[in-house]
Amino acid sequence: MKTKLLLFAVILFLFSGCTTPPSTENQSDYQATIEVLSSKVEELSAQLTDSILPSNTLSPTNTPVPTSTKKPTSSPTIKPTKDTSKAKAKNWVTLIESNGVLIEVERILLCDKSWENIYREEYLSANIYKDKQTFIEFVFRITNNTEQVIRFNMFETIASVNGEQIYFNDFLYDGVFFGWGGDDLDANILPGSIVRGVVWTAIDKSRWDDVNKIIISMPHAFDKNWHKLTSDFYVEIAVDDWGFEPLLDD
Repeated sequence: MKTKLLLFAVILFLFSGCTTPPSTENQSDYQATIEVLSSKVEELSAQLTDSILPSNTLSPTNTPVPTSTKKPTSSPTIKPTKDTSKAKAKNWVTLIESNGVLIEVERILLCDKSWENIYREEYLSANIYKDKQTFIEFVFRITNNTEQVIRFNMFETIASVNGEQIYFNDFLYDGVFFGWGGDDLDANILPGSIVRGVVWTAIDKSRWDDVNKIIISMPHAFDKNWHKLTSDFYVEIAVDDWGFEPLLDD
């Protein structure tokens, strides 16, 4: 539109000087002038047309950015639970104190000999276990609150399980040593020290799930001169509705 107005203004300007009609004798000159002006107008029109700037090309609209795909959340790995269908266990069963020496029955486990989660299975192949149907684990924790070095004859301990007696001495001499998974319970215990050890035993007259009563009798502690420091330790334990409590270290 602006180009047409400009062209019209130029033509009007060119013809503004020729408003007086020409005389007859000058008609040929006038006609020549018209032709020259027409030629100039066409030339000017062409120049104006070539100089027209092209219209701006619209920038393409932005391509939408794809939404980020959420990474799948990793499912937590669930550790398989231990099969406890052939075992029962209880922690912090009981404690006995005498003259500054504290003995805790920290754990008792009863299980069928075929239970796949039996600890230290390589040791439970000893001859003393071959004719037994129920394995029993005792975990003892002994605290020496005296000012002397003390010691126990741990192999003299006796346990009665449903009336069937277990002599720890038998298991000691069959190559089953005290302290599996912990300290040696048959060694010196220094003043203010705590030791914790494991003893595996077994019975053949009762199934693990039929056990209802356990009695433990442990000998007294003595000093380095073999003097008796405490009374004997004796405790009766009722095995009622025990389930399966995991190891204290789990």
